[in-house]
Amino acid sequence: MSFLNKIKDSNKTKSLKESIKNGIKTFKENKGFFGLLILIVTVKSSIIDWNYVPTGSMRPTLADGDQIIINKLAYDITIPLTYKSLYKISDPEKGDIVVFDTAKQDVRMVKRVLAVPGDKIKIRKNKVYINDKELEYAEDFNSEFLESVFKPLDESDKKNYKENDLSIDKMAVKYQTETLNGIKHGIRLEEGVQKIGSLGLKEMIIPENNYLMIGDNRNNSLDSRYWGLVERHEIVGKVNHVVFSLDQDNWLKPRTDRFFTRVD
Repeated sequence: MSFLNKIKDSNKTKSLKESIKNGIKTFKENKGFFGLLILIVTVKSSIIDWNYVPTGSMRPTLADGDQIIINKLAYDITIPLTYKSLYKISDPEKGDIVVFDTAKQDVRMVKRVLAVPGDKIKIRKNKVYINDKELEYAEDFNSEFLESVFKPLDESDKKNYKENDLSIDKMAVKYQTETLNGIKHGIRLEEGVQKIGSLGLKEMIIPENNYLMIGDNRNNSLDSRYWGLVERHEIVGKVNHVVFSLDQDNWLKPRTDRFFTRVD
């Protein structure tokens, strides 16, 4: 090795040592900040997270524009920054609103658990049957939120359906109360729409470690009726609260009546 190369190698070693020394010095001077950053990442990835609701597939329970809190400790204690479970706390139950990342879709989704492993389920004309028993339905679901936020289909809606080759005969929006595992919640039905949603589901038994997810906006939700079941390890956490909500159709005007509200 030439004398010149020895000098270059010596300078590289010296530079590396100085970089490491400077890095350690920077860490010590800002250890409070780095500690806080590590804490935030740990909390967000393993304890609690938040998620924006981009579509209306969970209307009337969740609105597009809602910011929801995800309880990541509802079902598992996981390794930070991974979905690897260290300890199972519980399993999702019918009626839970959950957030999940499924390999079948390229976006994080929020839906309701309609059926769990071992359930026999079918859907006929918007009626759900679990283990050969029809869920309870009532035509009395109503609230000020529905009247102020969710309006009946107007001419622009009907134009959109026509452009997308969707049936609009006798188009009407109807709300019902569905009771699932003791949980009463609203569902939205678009009567007269034949192609916008999968109105049926053939009878099937949910296999082990799989869950059937569905949107409360029953005729306008891409869910397990289209792309299949969700595996247990793909479920991120449970949703019980909306933190705040912005009206996407009204210049992101805050929906103050949605702030810090519980959802079931």
